[in-house]
Parts: sequence; structure tokens; C-alpha cells
Amino acid sequence: MNRPQPLTYLPAYLGLFAALVLAVASNAFLDLHYGTFAFETGFWAILFAVTLGVGYLQRGETQDWGRAWQKSVAVLTVLLFVVVFMRVWGMPRAAVGLLAGLQAANNCVATTRRQLYLGLLGATALVVFAAAHYRADWTLLFYILPFVVAVVLTLVAEQVNRRSEELQRQSLAGRTLGGQGVAIVAASALILALAGGLYLVTPQVSPFALSWRHGLPAPVGELGGATGIGGQGGNADGTGGGGGGSAGSASAGQEEGSGAGRGWPSPGEMRAAANRPGMPEWQAGAMRALADLSESLQQTLQPVAQSVADWWAALKEWLKQHRAQIVAILILAALLAMLVAAWWLWRETRPLLWLRTRFDYLRYVLLGRPATGRRGVVQLYRAVERLFAARGEPRAAGAAPREYGRWLAAHYPDLRTDLEALMRAFERVRYGEAEVGPEDLAAMRLLYRRLFQGAAQYG
Repeated sequence: MNRPQPLTYLPAYLGLFAALVLAVASNAFLDLHYGTFAFETGFWAILFAVTLGVGYLQRGETQDWGRAWQKSVAVLTVLLFVVVFMRVWGMPRAAVGLLAGLQAANNCVATTRRQLYLGLLGATALVVFAAAHYRADWTLLFYILPFVVAVVLTLVAEQVNRRSEELQRQSLAGRTLGGQGVAIVAASALILALAGGLYLVTPQVSPFALSWRHGLPAPVGELGGATGIGGQGGNADGTGGGGGGSAGSASAGQEEGSGAGRGWPSPGEMRAAANRPGMPEWQAGAMRALADLSESLQQTLQPVAQSVADWWAALKEWLKQHRAQIVAILILAALLAMLVAAWWLWRETRPLLWLRTRFDYLRYVLLGRPATGRRGVVQLYRAVERLFAARGEPRAAGAAPREYGRWLAAHYPDLRTDLEALMRAFERVRYGEAEVGPEDLAAMRLLYRRLFQGAAQYG
């Protein structure tokens, strides 16, 4: 069994800490109007910082004192689950606190890369619970988007660091922190850009949107609350199972009757959300600034949008009027593309030359009908030239037969002996005074047959 690879990379621990804190903050945000958001987030942040510090200090190898810390934190988590979480939140919200506490206990022995991945998986489960909650709305994106960035940066940094350590062991070279940091940032930015692009071009349909559009059974309560992530709404009265209050209950009724929800919120909705009780000052300020920016962009881009709409309508009308001509042009373009593709295919495959090589083999080997004397030797040599030319290795214009043979031998090492023998026989007959008898032609035919069959083994 392969031993798990040790984890001693400090940025990986910092990334795991950021992901866990953002995950619990996403769930604490559901109880925003209770005024406990700062306390919950601070409590879990301190607990995660202490336990991850315990894991980091063990330097990739679990110690007995680390296991003792793990057991202590696990016992504390169970006590909090029974005494506090179940009484205050109930299920399933209490299960979120239990999962976070057990993850904190596991942080005490987070000394391998496998446990790092397990921690990121646990944080993802916490975020999925918060995002799927029917009270979640667009304001939760202030925590989910940084969480995604933190997870991607952590995974990329860990992989880049692992590769850097391998190269360092193999080449005995020093580590370049600057280049490693640039590689981490560039790879993370590329991954996030691709993921964001795929998210934008794919339809995002929520269960509540399906319920509204197709008449499927909806959850108990009304869907008139704030628009949820992906079109989800909350209860109009702000109540529901599993948790106390919600970040979306303060704006209940703003979009009553919207059913499937709407897209990006309006500036007025942003300002209303910023005024919710318990909203952190930094987030409220950011939301107001975002509302101002959105409003100014709408005013600036409204003429542009109208111009684009008019242009698009004119384009559709023009396409409708010239439909027959456009179809004819497209058909001609498709035929032209097919002709060009056929020409390129003909140029690359050279089917006539390929057929000629098969005819040569049929004539000179299977039927045994080469010409007699010197002419027969020349015919067999030209057949060898055509054979390798059909494989993409023609003889250069100024290359002598022996030079061509050495060049082919470098690409076909298994045929070196037969190539050299055939080239020597051709030069002796072509440039010498030797007579060519039936035995010489038979030997040339044998060499040609072996070269033909040997070249076929190279694909």
C-alpha cells in the first residue's frame, strides 16, 4: 500500500483555513437577522486556526499529541451538538455544525495531502448546503465566490509545489518562489476563467424554477421571497425547517409572484438588501457601491442596448428577405470547403502512388515479371523509391542512392541490412560493367519483398 504523501506546505494550510472559514460563514449568513453572524464566524475561525496550527506543527507526520488534540476536539464537538446545536437550530442545520466540528478535529491530524483533499471536500459540502437552502439569495455570493477562488488556489498551489519538489529532487536545483507563485496565479486564473465561461454559456435551472414553470409540487410555504441563487426563493414569512432566521427574510415579498425568479437584482433590490438587519458593514457598503455602479452602467449602456436591438431587428429582417440567396451561398461555401478538404486529403495520402506500390508488388514479387538485365534492376530500385515516397520519405533531388539508403536506415533501423544490400547492388549494376543474370534479379526481388513487408510493420 502506498504511503500517503506528507503535507508541509504552509500555503496549503492557509488555503484550507480560508475555505473552511468561508464555508461556515456561508451557513452563518442564513441566521443574519439574529445578530450572531460575527460570533459564529469568529468562533469557527479561531477553532480552525488552532486545529490547523496543530496539524502544521507536526510537519507531515502525525504525532501522539496531535491525536490527543483530535480526540479532545471531537468530544467538544459532540457536546456542542447535543447541548447547543440541536436545541438552537435543530436538524438539519445542527448537522452542519457537527460536520464543521468533526472537520476541526480532523485538522489536528491533517499531515498528508489526502487529508487536505478531505478537508476541502468537507468545506464544499458545507457550502453546498448553504447554497441549496431555500433561504439563500444572491447576497450569499459574497462568500461563495471567494470560497471557489480559495479552493482553486489551494489545489493549484499544492500541485505546483509537489511538482516543484520533484524537480528539485531530480535536478538538485534551488526552488524559485517567484516563478512558482506566477505559475499558481496563472493556472488558477485560467481555471476560473474557463469555469466562469462554462457557467455563463450553460443554462442554470433551479428546482423552484421547474416547479413554477411546469407545475411540479413546491415546498411547503410560498415562493415569494428574495430571489435565491439560480432563481431560488425563500418563504414569505421567513420561517422554515432546519435553521433560525434567514438573510432573505427581510426582503420577503419584493418579488412576490415572480415564480421562477429573476436574473441579476436591480439597484433598488441591492440597496434594500444592504439595509437588512445584521448585515456586515463591509458587505453593505460593497452592495451599495455595486448598486450605484449597476445604475450608472444601465444609464450609460441604455442607448447602446437600444442601438444593438435596432441593428439586430434590421439584420433579422434582411436575413428574412434574402433567405434564398443566403442558403445558396452557404451551399456553395460547403461544397467549396469539401473540395478543398478533398484536395488536401489527396495531397497528403497520394492514393495513386499508393496504388502504384501495390501494383509493383503484384508485378515484381507475386507474378515475378520484372524486365531482364540491367533494366530489371532499375525497375526494382524505382519500386523501392516509390514504396518509401508513398510513406512520406521521398528521395531528395540531389541524393545519391547510397545516401538515400543511409537516410532510410536511420528511420527504419530493422531494414538497414536489406537497404544497404539493395543500394550496393543497384550502384554496381547502374554504374559498373557487371552483367546481370537471373540470380541477381532473384536476389533483388527478394530484397524488395523483404523491404515491402518490413516497411508495413512500421504502420
